[in-house]
Amino acid sequence: MRDAAGHRCAGCETGEADKTDPVILTEPFVVRRVTERQRQQALSGMRVSYDDPEFLANAVFDRLVYGPHPYGRPQSGTPETMAAITREDLVAYHAKWFGANNAILAVVGDVTPEEAFAGAERAFGAWGRTSSEVGTPAEPPTPSRRVVIIDKPGAVQTEIRVGNIAIPRKNDDYMALDLATKILGGEGANRLHRVLRSERGLTYGASADFNALKQTGDIVAQTNTRSATTGETLHLNAGDKVKVGALEGTIEAVEDRSLILKTGDKKYRVALGESLRGGKELDADGKVIVEPAKEEPKS
Repeated sequence: MRDAAGHRCAGCETGEADKTDPVILTEPFVVRRVTERQRQQALSGMRVSYDDPEFLANAVFDRLVYGPHPYGRPQSGTPETMAAITREDLVAYHAKWFGANNAILAVVGDVTPEEAFAGAERAFGAWGRTSSEVGTPAEPPTPSRRVVIIDKPGAVQTEIRVGNIAIPRKNDDYMALDLATKILGGEGANRLHRVLRSERGLTYGASADFNALKQTGDIVAQTNTRSATTGETLHLNAGDKVKVGALEGTIEAVEDRSLILKTGDKKYRVALGESLRGGKELDADGKVIVEPAKEEPKS
């Protein structure tokens, strides 16, 4: 068995948990060499994850949807934050947050309530309280409609995420939105899978998820496809209108590291890195229209 901190409870099976458990939670025991070993393991895992297009797509989506809110941060941190953590930081964190009023004790097995309460009192009765309270996090950004492209050289497929801010778990519309999301992209014969794979053959699979959290939530449709079919797949996921920088229109294709965007009767090529500055207008043959040079005023 393990305690709430994920440690093995050596005395649980013998009824002597009160002799071993308190030290695990009430006293910080952080050995520098162990801290460094755990750090290197975490950094190694991050290097693998950061090379995975699926991981990057999910991480960027969360950041774009939630902005500075804690929900938008990677749960395992970043290489920079992981490298900066010291033993003193861990001890200070323990002192700030670990307290009897900030813990949940779960008891299972052949034990009566009276025995459980008595054991908890013996083990943790002297554990003090913590006065720290979680501050109010920053509000997520206002929902917007835009296209963000992350260039990963050498990738043969495109990871696509389409979604936005949703609702918290206690919202009255939770059950209705959860059901709608399952119809759109839940397990089995969902609509995204039917259109993108069965009818169009654009991907091996497509799904939609609804994540309802305590303070807010998000809804996301996700799939991947060949680079050559990115435009068609994105159009089917995102709908008719998308916004890229100052341009708003329909994505017709993704080619040569650029989006081909149609707005009204004009088409624009928006290259990677130009999404915030606008695109270049195309002629009927798909070539970039070159604006005539302005004549210098004669002196």
